[in-house]
Amino acid sequence: MQEQLTYFDRQESYKVTMVNNSAVTNVEHEQLGGASSSGEFGTMLRYVFEPSSHAEFDWERWTTLRGRLMYVFNFKVNQAFSRYLIRDGESHRETIAGYHGLVYADKETKSVMRILLQADSIPPISPSSKHPWT
Repeated sequence: MQEQLTYFDRQESYKVTMVNNSAVTNVEHEQLGGASSSGEFGTMLRYVFEPSSHAEFDWERWTTLRGRLMYVFNFKVNQAFSRYLIRDGESHRETIAGYHGLVYADKETKSVMRILLQADSIPPISPSSKHPWT
């Protein structure tokens, strides 16, 4: 699946552009099925940097992105302070997950250019249940 993300006025808008390596039109983000999330750029940046997230930051490394020098910091937000919602479209169940990742900031402009994150603390799928979330 591939989506185009637009972030304007603190709101994210998703447009599905490909499903199973085929171009699509008129497919909504909510129609994709399976587990999905939203808020991966602007909203996640806000969540990561809000004091209430209690995010832990550490220096990771220097790198270049699109020919520009970047600071790279790693971060971790524990589930107890997280607002990262993961929803299963088929069962309509959802869970809040902790997460960790990397933030890339342009050395010159100090603008965040990329955020990568991976969810932690997702409940495992039990053998007796197709959907583990409550």
